[in-house]
Amino acid sequence: FTDLAGNSGVAVDNTTDGSRFTFDNTAPVLGNITLVSTNAKDNLSYAKAGDNITLAFTSNEAIQAPSVALAGSTVTATDTSGGSKTSWKAVYPVVAGDTGNVAFSINPQDKAGNSGSQVTEAIVDNRMAIDNSVPDLSSITLKSSNSDSTLAKASETVTLEFTVSESIVDPVVRVNGVAAELDGAGTFWQATYTVPEQRVKV
Repeated sequence: FTDLAGNSGVAVDNTTDGSRFTFDNTAPVLGNITLVSTNAKDNLSYAKAGDNITLAFTSNEAIQAPSVALAGSTVTATDTSGGSKTSWKAVYPVVAGDTGNVAFSINPQDKAGNSGSQVTEAIVDNRMAIDNSVPDLSSITLKSSNSDSTLAKASETVTLEFTVSESIVDPVVRVNGVAAELDGAGTFWQATYTVPEQRVKV
């Protein structure tokens, strides 16, 4: 560059205050997406009141704190990468009254404002449901192998059958105070008890 008199200035290739900027036209990409709960029975499939549902994910570059739709609520994700803003988690505490399948969506945006593709629950391998309903028993019957099913003597079998309003696992059944032999799955179960030699009332 020259002034009006023709004097050439010294070429400059830096700012005096050290300021910089970077051209960024690349959209962020999310990965390592996991959906888990604190449910004691099955933390990949279910959550109930008192459990937390956690959605965790990473990004291939620093992104702005994303607003995440999780289980029908808007949750702000928190940075778990020590400030590098490339690892995030969003937590939703399940409350009474919540129900249904857990959906989520994440809309990432990097620091330059480039928006990445929306990510939803379709990308994870597991599907999670919120279940706050209490299982109910019905059709409960008690019979014996005696010709009179209302009576039982030593060595005969007493059978307790029942159905449940929803699938359950590992019910504990006691007949006459003794753990019964259990058979069944889902919503129908059968427990059997062999009458001991001494006379007992069932």
